[in-house]
Amino acid sequence: MQLAAGQLIIILAPFMDYEVYAAVKQVTEDKIMLEMKTNVEIPFDREILCMVVEEHNIFEFYTQVLAKNGAIVFVKRPVLDGYSAIEKRKFNRVDCRIGFVATPVSINNIHLPANDKKFTGMIRNISGGGVMIETNLNLPPEMVFAFKLKLNFFMDCKAKIVRSIALDKSTYQCGCEFVDNNLENIKNISLYAFREKLKQKRKELNHRRK
Repeated sequence: MQLAAGQLIIILAPFMDYEVYAAVKQVTEDKIMLEMKTNVEIPFDREILCMVVEEHNIFEFYTQVLAKNGAIVFVKRPVLDGYSAIEKRKFNRVDCRIGFVATPVSINNIHLPANDKKFTGMIRNISGGGVMIETNLNLPPEMVFAFKLKLNFFMDCKAKIVRSIALDKSTYQCGCEFVDNNLENIKNISLYAFREKLKQKRKELNHRRK
């Protein structure tokens, strides 16, 4: 997950009612120079979400605007635990509690016949790349399931189980990655995760002040 000149960047933020498209012009150790497709206002000293879109890959990072000159914007290159955040994880996860009802679609690329069998579960964390779910079923790895994800509205999603562990005799936790997810869904999920992280930061800050 490396940044390079020419890559497409989508800039998103909860306080912006629009999305901004930009291209990477230059990357240094501490900042990234972007050229916006249109010259719009982006607030300084507010955290923004940058989504990097390649032909077969998407990843994201949080950052801040350092300077702006017309359509040229300089943003801080994020660093996390001594490593660049854009090299550490493709998507940022946030804890949540979102119930869902799912339908199995396939196992090991073998399509399952349509039927009325469904299972329920709870999403415990989410990112633009996948979900961590809890359910009372021991679901096999490589199983793909379809479900409606409720954030601010419902989205049709599919996810594949990557790993599963037993928390106790009746509860299983599964790490899942989205499959066939379109860019609009990824943007909406990532922006939701961004909003929730900002809420958590505000709660932590208010707790310290008490």
